[in-house]
Amino acid sequence: MKRLLITGYYGFNNLGDEAVLQAIIGLLRQAEPDCQICVLSNNPEQTTAAYQVKAVNRWKLGQFWRALKETDLFILGGGSLLQDVTGSRSLSFYLLQLKMARIAGKPTVVFAQGLGPLLQEKSRRKTAKALNECLYLSFRDAQSAELARKIGVNSDKIEVVCDPVLTLNSKDNKVKQKHLLAVALRPWSGLQVQAVAAVLDELAAGGQIIKLLPFHEPQDRQLAEQVASLMRSRPQIMAENLTAAEVIAEISACEALIGMRLHSLIMAAAAGTPFGGISYDPKIDSFCRQTNCPLLCQVSGFNRDCIESIWHFLRNKEKYQSQLIENRIAWQTLSAETAQKIINSVK
Repeated sequence: MKRLLITGYYGFNNLGDEAVLQAIIGLLRQAEPDCQICVLSNNPEQTTAAYQVKAVNRWKLGQFWRALKETDLFILGGGSLLQDVTGSRSLSFYLLQLKMARIAGKPTVVFAQGLGPLLQEKSRRKTAKALNECLYLSFRDAQSAELARKIGVNSDKIEVVCDPVLTLNSKDNKVKQKHLLAVALRPWSGLQVQAVAAVLDELAAGGQIIKLLPFHEPQDRQLAEQVASLMRSRPQIMAENLTAAEVIAEISACEALIGMRLHSLIMAAAAGTPFGGISYDPKIDSFCRQTNCPLLCQVSGFNRDCIESIWHFLRNKEKYQSQLIENRIAWQTLSAETAQKIINSVK
């Protein structure tokens, strides 16, 4: 029986990261049904209950070390863990975990990671060193893989795969509701809340039914409620405490989605719901290019200047939907192959 230890931004009530963990666990169990999985989590009890895995507190060094000693493979899970745009502390945290795994003599792999931005030269240097010491590297997009090569990571170790969340689906996908438009916002510098409310009101006046999707509690919900309070129309707001599968079902009921949160776009792709991105980070631009779905505007331009771009997207949403549906099988196959390679790396 192979013992696997997974780290990531888990147990923080972030729907996107929880969806990543659910997908990774599912793919690993598909590749090796009797594998034993342990997860480093901010909320171990919640993680254990949600995914039927062992979980330990990511902040307690003793627990982490004991879990390392008991594992066969240390997995840096998906998401955007290796970046310094929000500060260097998060990057240092994950690089330290990789270093401790090496000290413990445990092989390390990277599962569908999004790399960067890495703004500081020392961040690039330390990250390259850590990645070059990994057994296997898979990145969720070509831009991340290119950054890895640029900072000095061995190209022979690098594979471009896809975000594992693209393999998730819901057993309760709903019939699409005519004109229902999902909008996933996140707090960010440059986002003009009053201007966003005006854009959504204009879309509502044109016949769209607006549904706001908070992905990270509580900050996204507070923003959604603030936007709703500034609107003349009455938008819907998605309920709290939904699972990834339930959120995908909610998105499947929408005719289209506009999103800032990367995993709102990824879940839309998984649900076959056409989407347009609002960019605040290169990962949004990259995923839109990867899926041939439109990048509607930068976050600072999410105002009435982008209305025509949004209407153009909505008028052509069927074209984007058919592209997403065609790509599903390829995404599922690629993710299954990635999980199998990771399982096979365990001696």
